[in-house]
Amino acid sequence: MVYQPEEYANYVHEQNYRMIAEKRYLWGSYAWSMFDFGSAMRNEGDIRGVNTKGLVTFDRRTKKDAFYFYKANWSSDPVTYITGRRYTHRAYAVTDVKIYSNADSVQLSVNGKVIGSTSKAQCPMSVCLFNDVRLNSGINELTALGDHGGKFVSDSVQWSLHTRDVNIAAGQLTTVFTASDGALFGSDHFFTGGRGDWLIARALAASDDKTPPRGTPDPHLFSNFRRGTFSYDIPLDNGDYSVSLGFLEPDSHAAVGDRVFTVVANGQSRLSHFDILKAADAYRTAVVRTFPATVFEGRLRLAFMPNKGEAIVSNIRIRRLQSP
Repeated sequence: MVYQPEEYANYVHEQNYRMIAEKRYLWGSYAWSMFDFGSAMRNEGDIRGVNTKGLVTFDRRTKKDAFYFYKANWSSDPVTYITGRRYTHRAYAVTDVKIYSNADSVQLSVNGKVIGSTSKAQCPMSVCLFNDVRLNSGINELTALGDHGGKFVSDSVQWSLHTRDVNIAAGQLTTVFTASDGALFGSDHFFTGGRGDWLIARALAASDDKTPPRGTPDPHLFSNFRRGTFSYDIPLDNGDYSVSLGFLEPDSHAAVGDRVFTVVANGQSRLSHFDILKAADAYRTAVVRTFPATVFEGRLRLAFMPNKGEAIVSNIRIRRLQSP
């Protein structure tokens, strides 16, 4: 199955448009393609036999986020549009809100409370970004209000949040997973450095090793991972937490001692010279390590530092501990 989440498509269009706009010698450009179209060999998302790279769905009924990105940039019509509207069941209490708008200014409200506003100058390529917006438990209504020369255009979405835990599927782009115990895992977020990777290559890339993750009831949470030298800077309320890290060794050629790394939580070493293969006793076999962490200044920073080879992590679970 080809991996084509809508939010990642937005990113691709934004980056391509930026690069094209910087090349002043180009006299024209176009978006490919306007509509999803039939393609017998395709298996993308929930649809078979359809190429889903269009700005509008195959049935012409739904204009995707990227449609409004181009409309905000190429049309004189007033556009103020909140992206990510189909990602309604949210995994994280703190999120970035992206709005496509060609307004003079845009104001964002959450549950009737104004979060902030931004001017056109602060919205390059008509992309207005509000960082670290906090959602409440339950249903959240987000409203964007664009001032288009005295004409106001608004757009609203509803996002629900039913967890205060933070569960991260490392290496995943934008897919949300539900674990066997009901925990909701969001896509890879809050990271700096490293690179996302997967056990079995997607799309047309070939993979000689089809061995699935073993030793876990949730193999989909171990199918991707982040590797290299990297860290996570996660916004949390102050307090005590339990942190569980899921690992596996993806390389069938690896030997004990080839991949050794240390994990530091807010300056304290929690896993020192950790060797996944030694702990698991077999490659592509899940291993989980749990340790306590205390948050003082609203952030939990997890640093993954290689001692030999690359550091790696498949998933992260952070659970608030109740006060005695």
